[in-house]
Amino acid sequence: MILEKITMTHLKRIIFYILNLCILFNFPVFSVVQTSNVSTPSIVVTIKPIYGLVAAITDGVLTPTLLCDKRGSSTHTLSLAPSDIRTLSEASLVIWVGSSYETMMAKALLKAIPTDQLVTLEEAPGLRLYPQRTGGLFSVGCSHCCEHTHANDKKTKSHTHDHSHEHMSIDGHFWLDIENAKHCARFIEKTLSTKYPAHKDTFTANLVKLEGALNAFKLELLATLAPLRSQIALIDHDSLYYMENQFGFTIKGVLSEEPDMPPSPKHLQKLKDELDANSDEKLIKVFFFNGEGSKMAHPLLQKLATEYQIPLAPLNYEGDNLSLSIDTYETCLRHVAMQLLNGFKCVQNSSVQQSMP
Repeated sequence: MILEKITMTHLKRIIFYILNLCILFNFPVFSVVQTSNVSTPSIVVTIKPIYGLVAAITDGVLTPTLLCDKRGSSTHTLSLAPSDIRTLSEASLVIWVGSSYETMMAKALLKAIPTDQLVTLEEAPGLRLYPQRTGGLFSVGCSHCCEHTHANDKKTKSHTHDHSHEHMSIDGHFWLDIENAKHCARFIEKTLSTKYPAHKDTFTANLVKLEGALNAFKLELLATLAPLRSQIALIDHDSLYYMENQFGFTIKGVLSEEPDMPPSPKHLQKLKDELDANSDEKLIKVFFFNGEGSKMAHPLLQKLATEYQIPLAPLNYEGDNLSLSIDTYETCLRHVAMQLLNGFKCVQNSSVQQSMP
């Protein structure tokens, strides 16, 4: 016991002298800790489906941070809080969809994050991007057809980026197209491999695994959503354009151009005229609204649904109540698929229900 006490006393004195020498000569006492932190990137992602893609690529290296989690509000209209700005400022990399989607936060985010720390997925090569729909039963928007193609992408819709135009002319829900999700994943992997070359082999291997999973997942959804072909619906705001083109159903019009916003009187009258014409044929099967759980549809939408006897059905493509994992992208889209099937009353057997969360 005496030897232990002497030893501890000596150790304390030695540590005391070392610390004083470090202070005297300005030696970085915690340099080892600081160096170890630099090698591990800190990545922040804005929405859950994209989080799933990033988490799958970074699996084994790091776990990304989700910025917009359980807010009960669409990312379209979500503004950044001071705590969000702090989270962003501490990140070594921020991955977001772009100003075509995260509209309200775009200005603050672009101001808070240096260009070399921001990955904008709407700039990923190979994307098939659609312009926002206008006219008819879609709210009036930008009159030109903004286009976006990349040099070697002949199959992409004629869609070139003109940065003098507002990004809102692009439909920012492009990640709901599984092929676009693969292009996003490749863009993420290339960016991470360039920025963090020490982990390149892991990122590349994870990308190969993810692409294989997405290929199988697309076939799964094509089979699951086959009953939706030729089905017609309305929606509170235009968000399913990319899924329509993959799975064959039709969104005929919207309540408003922006989430949670009432339509203009002129647009509301056009909507009522269409619903009057539909009264006999009942071609419009359902009115979807962006929501989950206890969230209710816009009061005007509820009134229209009651008046014209059209069912209301929730639709949430950001996966508000879903857990985070490397499979979150697929889980989000399976959840949307289940909500589409339920909304159109196309759930035909228990096996389909059991395959969905």
